[in-house]
Amino acid sequence: LYDGRNTWQWLQHDVSTRIEPMPAAISSWMAREASFSPILATYQETGQQAELLGLSRIPENEFLVYQIRLVNPRDESEIDVFLDSISLLEVRRDFRPQPGAAVLETLFDDYRVVDGFVIPFSVTNRMNGNILSVTRINAVTLNVGFPRYYFEAPTSRQANDSPRP
Repeated sequence: LYDGRNTWQWLQHDVSTRIEPMPAAISSWMAREASFSPILATYQETGQQAELLGLSRIPENEFLVYQIRLVNPRDESEIDVFLDSISLLEVRRDFRPQPGAAVLETLFDDYRVVDGFVIPFSVTNRMNGNILSVTRINAVTLNVGFPRYYFEAPTSRQANDSPRP
């Protein structure tokens, strides 16, 4: 959970675990991922440096991809962005919170046009070859407001579907 400043977590398999702040490296990744701005359009605002590593092949894409590395000199985290060389759509993003750390891969697929925006309707996260999550989007509606409490840390693990005042 990320509210724009803080991140929280709990282990799903352990119902007795209290909600706690996330580790700093994961927290910084969540803050970057929470932005709706394209990562390559805003990397300078976050103090990152970009380097075009060139064209490469990745197993998830039939065509060559441009590989661009973003480095944050403050925490040495790296993000490799892979753009399809034909469509220039992002097909994969690799995040390393620090040198030598395991890579979190995010795969983007099933792009569709919604109100003039090209949006991936399938997002897969994996680490060390293991799938962590798959998000499949059925429909997208743009510019819908959300109540603030959707982004607040829950006080318990109990689901509460009743609306708040």
